[in-house]
Amino acid sequence: MPDAAADRQLPVIKHLYQNYSLDSLRWNFVTLRDDDIVIATSGKTGTTWTQGIVANLIFLGRDLPAAPLAMSPWLDLRVIPLELVLTPLERQTHRRFIKTHLPLDGLRYDQRVKYLYVGRDTRDVFMSLWNHYRSFTEAALTEFNTTPGRVGPELPPCPNDIHEYWRTWITRAWFAWENEGYPFCSPCIMRSRGGIIVICPTSCSCITRTFWRISRRKLSG
Repeated sequence: MPDAAADRQLPVIKHLYQNYSLDSLRWNFVTLRDDDIVIATSGKTGTTWTQGIVANLIFLGRDLPAAPLAMSPWLDLRVIPLELVLTPLERQTHRRFIKTHLPLDGLRYDQRVKYLYVGRDTRDVFMSLWNHYRSFTEAALTEFNTTPGRVGPELPPCPNDIHEYWRTWITRAWFAWENEGYPFCSPCIMRSRGGIIVICPTSCSCITRTFWRISRRKLSG
């Protein structure tokens, strides 16, 4: 029979995520508030969409003071200087919602904070990622690879052959402790415990209905 006490154990950081785009240590410099929301999704699973919904839940019936992406910074994205992220974030007086692509084993966990994780069919994640990755310009690759502080190899250009990239993405990992997702993080899964809300429906319309129902109930706590 599973150990109930062990199942209640809070998540802890097990890995340091640092590469051409990520630096999980940046989370050490933010002062979290009791009502903060962390949108902790894998890449290409609906992060921007989720940020927009959360913004409208926070400002129900009111105009947004800024675009959702401006209000909800991607904290672990290392190419933006940390002070340019933290200063506007500290000045926010509304309920904050912060973006991360870190897996749970590399993310600072705080029981006061609400964490939102949205899952998506792996095949859809791959197709969205393929369209995103192949649109990277030479300038974007240069920014990722030459911003001071990069750990590990450079981000390579996207392969021209989608079949070749699928085989690489599904069988190779960027980080030694993962199994797939190269050259990004694995499309990770979060277990629902504590303050983590996991939403994994199968279609956008279903997601929207489910998200509004769950979020209006749980984000108020």
